[in-house]
Amino acid sequence: MDNLNGSILVVAHPDDEILWASSLIKKVSKIIICYGEIIDDKRISKSRTYALENHPIENIIYLN
Repeated sequence: MDNLNGSILVVAHPDDEILWASSLIKKVSKIIICYGEIIDDKRISKSRTYALENHPIENIIYLN
């Protein structure tokens, strides 16, 4: 799994890329995060938005 250039990592929630695929995040071309906001929990939604805005990795696509 050394040559993943051009590959896309898709995860459900922010931080899943770190929890489940930390060894891959520097090797893939894009990371897609599908869900972010939680309608009934503004605190978690705000925290997730802040985390993604300040994420050290720049190849993230956030579908929200």
